[in-house]
Amino acid sequence: MHNKNSKDAYKMTDKDWQKKPLSIEFLNEEIDCIFAIDESGTPDLNHKRNIWFSIIGVYIQLEHFKVIEEDIMTIKNSYWRDGMYQRKRVVFHSRDIRKRQGPFNPKCIAYDNFISDIETLLSDVPVRIYSSHIHKINHRLQYVNPYPVYDLALEYMVERFCIELNRERKEGVLVLESRGIQEDRLVLDKLIDFLQNGNSYTKSNRLRRIKGIYFNKKRTKDSSKSYWSLELADLYAHSIHTYVEKEHEDRFFSYFKDKIVGYPNYDGKGIKKFP
Repeated sequence: MHNKNSKDAYKMTDKDWQKKPLSIEFLNEEIDCIFAIDESGTPDLNHKRNIWFSIIGVYIQLEHFKVIEEDIMTIKNSYWRDGMYQRKRVVFHSRDIRKRQGPFNPKCIAYDNFISDIETLLSDVPVRIYSSHIHKINHRLQYVNPYPVYDLALEYMVERFCIELNRERKEGVLVLESRGIQEDRLVLDKLIDFLQNGNSYTKSNRLRRIKGIYFNKKRTKDSSKSYWSLELADLYAHSIHTYVEKEHEDRFFSYFKDKIVGYPNYDGKGIKKFP
């Protein structure tokens, strides 16, 4: 995601986003902030291994976009020529970093130095973090007809985003990672219905400051740029999911936990667990 003069990838289009899943290519002054969303775990209630499902939202104010983007590109340009690997923009993907594969292979870069730079980045970027987590076994046991896990976690995240928007009298958009046309269409339809009708806890008039819902891949179509807000969400998502699942802080968590809303008392606020 980038502004019109940026180097690393977001085009605002009135209400076209309500008609079908669209990506957002440029951010402009029509909005004040974005909420970049990623997930960790699987929403499948029958999955035996992944007991927890998590959705993480990163609240980024437009005024901070240029600085954050420059910090990210500084790291990419430091370790890969023009921030590219095999003719594609390097994407900070948590799984690849942990497994030291692809561009993060220690044969390609000074891996320990790179990790230190990522820790500094996660610590310094001016963002706020929300997360919702569902213990799928307990959720299934508590209800005869359990509410879909993904929908429940996502609705909570949107509610929290709107609380921020209403409190600060700002307008913003949601950016989710694209999973495919059909999958994105299902998510878009459910979110539009939620925004228009609300739910048992939130009235629709409290959700009106969301001015768009977009679905982006982590890279542009030509692979020359990346949507870095989703990269940040990805890095935070795995670390927070691990903290909830294993009650253990991984090497990144301590560097950004003060950005989780409610810190140091973020349980029930920036980290919401269901049931």
